[in-house]
Amino acid sequence: MVNTRTLLRQRSPMSQLVTAFIVLATLLANTGIIYYAGGTAGHFHAMTHFYYVPIVIAALVFGPLAGVMVALTAALLGGPLMPANVTSQIMQPLSEWLPRGFFFGLVGVTVGVLTAQLRTALTKERRQRDYLNILHQIDRAILADKDLKDILEELVEGVGSLYSADVCCVFLVDEADVRLDVQSVWIAPAVQHAGSGGSDGMMLPEQITRALAVAAKLMYSRQEPFTCSDLNEDCSEWSAPGLQHTRLRSLMAMPVGDGRRVAGALLIGYTHAHEFSAEEQADLEGVAQQIAIALSHARQREQLRRFGRETLAAFTEAVAHRDVTTGTHINRIVEYAAAIAERLDLSPAEVEMVRCGAQLHDIGKLAVPTETLRKPGFLGRREWYIMRQHPVIGSQILERISVLRGVAPLVRHHHERYDGKGYPAGLRGNEIPLGARIIAVADAFDAMISDRPYRAAISFKEAIDELLAGAGGQFDPEVVRAFLEVVELSGNSSTTNQTGGVTPFALDDKSAIPSVVPENGQGYMNME
Repeated sequence: MVNTRTLLRQRSPMSQLVTAFIVLATLLANTGIIYYAGGTAGHFHAMTHFYYVPIVIAALVFGPLAGVMVALTAALLGGPLMPANVTSQIMQPLSEWLPRGFFFGLVGVTVGVLTAQLRTALTKERRQRDYLNILHQIDRAILADKDLKDILEELVEGVGSLYSADVCCVFLVDEADVRLDVQSVWIAPAVQHAGSGGSDGMMLPEQITRALAVAAKLMYSRQEPFTCSDLNEDCSEWSAPGLQHTRLRSLMAMPVGDGRRVAGALLIGYTHAHEFSAEEQADLEGVAQQIAIALSHARQREQLRRFGRETLAAFTEAVAHRDVTTGTHINRIVEYAAAIAERLDLSPAEVEMVRCGAQLHDIGKLAVPTETLRKPGFLGRREWYIMRQHPVIGSQILERISVLRGVAPLVRHHHERYDGKGYPAGLRGNEIPLGARIIAVADAFDAMISDRPYRAAISFKEAIDELLAGAGGQFDPEVVRAFLEVVELSGNSSTTNQTGGVTPFALDDKSAIPSVVPENGQGYMNME
């Protein structure tokens, strides 16, 4: 079955040229067959009906005017120019060919008009489908908790392509409501590769973006949509330095907001005059509303993250008030653990989980008596039993907080040993969550190089040796290997991590770093 959408779609110039050739060939072939068959009164007199074929093709592809022109041509070729009998040269009477020509023309007009209407309807349907697809993509991105910048980048490309615009961008007001910042810009490839856009020598893409920034500020100051089909003629009320003589001829700026305040602007622009329809304005307003929803969702998510960070800081401070060494110890192992996790190629979400677990790994010490935490000597049997409960208590606290529930296993098992001789569950190897194995290495290393009430700190090199001795026994060898690689990469200076914090890795003697970490934990081999 022939697909109607395929027949009605807009064709390329080459395709139209081929179609025109087919129409002409069909006309001439049909005329030749009728003539050599003896005329319209001959054996092939029914061939006059085949003139409808090129008429319909022309009307479908080129529209009603082309259908009428081909119909008139067919009426002439099969009418006054075609004898009824070629041998006797008897011409057709007017009453025979005139009605036929009338019906030819009627078919050409009817098919052409219906085709144009169907093509318009299909174009509108396709455009509406693409528009709804953009809204659907935004909704899915919001539900998937995608980053706002990623959402906006997808959006401006989709809107720009949908409207066949030369540029599309989004500006948002900063949190202090002081200025409009450009968040995402899409520029059509043809414009991206254009040269200078004016006498100032500025490249066209940059010039257009600056002009859109001016338009966004004008719209924000007036708190209303801005539409201009030709900046050089009909937009005097919006005239401002930076809008004229920039090769940006037409644009539409739509406010992004919740109805009470404008939080930004969505803009599309063209380097030529463009008359914006009411439908385009309504569609762009709908997209702007979706951006407002995405913005609100992103800000709420950031508020939750900020609340989470503040909650973690409060927990850490609460522990620090009871055990000063634990407080400063936590701050350091958070950076150690995050650096190890990144070295092991964990995802950003997993790195954040490890960071959170490291920050909360000693929260269970809130239930340990202060005198036990600050005891200058070795702990007694009962005191040691109480101290060993802090991982379980810490995990129980976190399990009651939904947003921190995923961190609870890391806190519960950060004192497990790789050989299964740790506590509280005696897990071994990969039974221990990877985050807990990472925290165990970071925790032990920092504990060794820090002073304690019952002992002095050991040297950096001695701590490295202890980690190597424990690899495969107390610690996961791969985690120890990753930690040593981080130390080696840091050289003799501090390492700055992704979040801007400083990991205080410093090594006075690089020969302390082994090239090979043993699998069994029985010493190490220095291959250097």
